[in-house]
Amino acid sequence: MIIVAVILRCVIKNIWNGERHIMFVGDEIAGAYQKTYKENNNSKIPNQKDLEYEDYVPKKEELTIAKNTKKVLEQAGYKNYIYRADFIDDDKGNIMLLEFEMVNPELDLDKIEDISKNVKSFIDETLLEQDNEIEL
Repeated sequence: MIIVAVILRCVIKNIWNGERHIMFVGDEIAGAYQKTYKENNNSKIPNQKDLEYEDYVPKKEELTIAKNTKKVLEQAGYKNYIYRADFIDDDKGNIMLLEFEMVNPELDLDKIEDISKNVKSFIDETLLEQDNEIEL
């Protein structure tokens, strides 16, 4: 069997105002940061090399959206132990879920201090204690 996955993602102009990333391990926040682009350079697509990162305190609404998205996916049969939710604001300042990453959230581990310790602790204390009954 061959499985093909395609992701189409339009570039939303508000991306230039920054993205907020929230990492979760289980139901706990493992870390959060805001990613902003240093320069626009009249480019339509942000350059991933021109980034600045800073710690971020998530808004209550962002946490609600992230946890509700996780619940919906779990109801559909997808277990989520480690995931990341990314947000931006629209033109009116409303929070938008930009991305919900379950596949490779670890790609940002180097951006958040101590998150690798949180992930290891969660795996050691939670996942490894469950008698190998976890379906990934």
